[in-house]
This record gives sequence, structure tokens and C-alpha cells, in this order.
Amino acid sequence: MKNYFFFMLMKTFVSISIIAALIFLSACTKLPINDSVLSHSDIKSDFTQLGDSIIQKLTVNMSEKYPSVMTTKNTLIVLPVNGFKNLKGEIISGLIQVRIREYHRPSEMLLNDKPTQSFDPLSVGGILESFGEFYISASQNGEPLQLREGASVSLTMDIYNKSNPQKIPIWEADTSLMKTLKGLNHNAEHVTIQQAVPSQRGAAWHLNSQSAVVNKDRQAQFDIPKLDTWFNCDILKPLETDYLTTVLVYFNQNYAPSVSNDWHTTQPSSVFFKPEGSNSLLKFYNPILTDEFGKQGFYSYENSLPVGMRGKLLAFTYFNSHFFMDLQTIDIQAPMAGKNFIGLTVNPVEVSKATFLAATESLNN
Repeated sequence: MKNYFFFMLMKTFVSISIIAALIFLSACTKLPINDSVLSHSDIKSDFTQLGDSIIQKLTVNMSEKYPSVMTTKNTLIVLPVNGFKNLKGEIISGLIQVRIREYHRPSEMLLNDKPTQSFDPLSVGGILESFGEFYISASQNGEPLQLREGASVSLTMDIYNKSNPQKIPIWEADTSLMKTLKGLNHNAEHVTIQQAVPSQRGAAWHLNSQSAVVNKDRQAQFDIPKLDTWFNCDILKPLETDYLTTVLVYFNQNYAPSVSNDWHTTQPSSVFFKPEGSNSLLKFYNPILTDEFGKQGFYSYENSLPVGMRGKLLAFTYFNSHFFMDLQTIDIQAPMAGKNFIGLTVNPVEVSKATFLAATESLNN
């Protein structure tokens, strides 16, 4: 009997303790993150439905004399006659399906995680002013197609931003990552190998040898030499000062840590910066390595942001279909004496999806 009453007493104590813990957690401003709750597919499936980022799916008859399509953004895409081959290397004809992703505005770049920062060895972290990002793939009866050697897809697009260049460099995105694998080979010997894996997020933009030519109608014309690859028409934005600094953004509340500190993995919280007067979008990829509450967040590329630059900073967390957001207009200040960085604090609060979308749209102004 004593054991029974002891059991009931302990059961009551445990129940009260659990209820108290739940009340305490619900009062906290830090999200009770659980890696199993939020996955990249959750983020991506939701984000691709938010803005003007729907993949365009078009059918083209390759038996026509001049096969071409016009996108919803008035971009003319001319496909090469006898320019596509299947996986067997056979030149195809007839109907094919073309899938096009085309982003021109910072809001689209944000929702699809394609910021405009250089990864080129001579300008790592540099600000790119974008005239358009493109990704084209093709298939026939569900089978992926490739361009034959020497063939290319030609694009003619309208220029939406205020700049008026005569030529625009073409940048190509590396969306694969090298992973180091360690283990045993077929002879049970310990080996270390490098393996390329597709990245889930972002894009590492590298300058290639092509340029888009701007015609008298303010349209940029250029060729895409391969499919299933991101291309960007960008100009490396000249800096107005050599005084550069690093910006750290601290989440005072509603911060959800990434599954890891790799830039390509699931990242429920994010920070983007839109420089004023430029069709550019920067992302602060790097998580601040601390467990101190109120000091967690992200930082920019080191010594990459010019002091005096003004822009909009959007910090947000997407967690369990809820949006937490803080939008600020900021000026990049000079670091305090003895410091080589500046720190900014954000306070994301829960907002509706419509409010979050309106915030992303405001980056286009």
C-alpha cells in the first residue's frame, strides 16, 4: 500500500513538473527548435509558392524551323534546331518540355535563395548588381535532355533596373559541394575521397567568359551553353569607399539555429541585406558560433560591406509554418574604436504570410 501511495505521489509530482516546464517554455522567446520538425523540403515547398517564383513549364515543337518560347517576363528563348540529344546521345525532334526559372527582382531572389554575391577568386563577397537569373532544363517523355556539343540556347531579355550598360558579364553558379568521405574500400583499407553533391540552397557565382550585349531597345542578348545550370547577368558593383567592415546580426528573440554551420544546409533563420539603389541582394550566410542567448545570428563576409552604405535588412525565421520577421532600414556605420565589426540587433515577431510577402516586395523599391 505504501508503494502504491508513493507511486501516485511521484506520478502527480512528475505531471505538475511537466506542466510547469511547458508553461516556462511557452513563455520563452527562443524557439524550441527540433531538427526533425523543420526540414529543407518544408521551407522550399512553402517558399516556392510565396512569390512570383513558379517554374514555367512550356512545350516546344523542335520540328519547327525556328523553335522558340516567350516567358511570362517577356524573355524570348530561341532553341537550337537539332541541338538537343537524349542520354543515349541521339539527336531528338518533335515535342519537348522546357522548364524555366527566371528571377529579376530581389524578392524573387530571396524566396528562391539566389542572392547576388560573387564567389569568384578575384572578388569573393563582392556585390553583384543583377539583370536576371536563369535556369533552363529540358526533357522529352520524362527523359532529361542535354545540348549537343557546340549548341546553345539564345535569350533576349528586357532590362528592368535603371543601369544602362552596353555589355553585362555572365556569371555561372556552382550549386554543388565537395564532401569528404572517410571509410573502407573494397579491400577494407581506410580511404578518404572527395565527392560532389548537389547543394540544397544558395549559389556560388563565378565569372565565365561570356557577356550579354545590350541592344538599342534596352534588351540584353546572350547564349546559354548548357542546361541544368544557373546563369546570372551581373555587373560587379564598384565600391564608393575602401573602408569596409563586417556586420554581425544578433537575434534578440525567435532565432532557430541551423542543423549545422554549413551554408548549404537547412537554415530556418536567415538574414538578407538589400543595398539602396541597386538591384542586388546579399545574404549573411555565416552563423555566429555562440550559445549566448541574444547573441546568436549571422554575419556578413568579413570586411565586405562599405561603411556608409544604406539598405534594408530583413531578418526572419520560418518555423512550423509560422513566420517571424524584423525589417529595418540601416546605415553601415564605422566600427567603434578598437573593434573591426559592427553589431546590429533584430527582434523578429510573428507575422502573417501576407505581411512577410509585403516585406520581401519592399526590397524591390
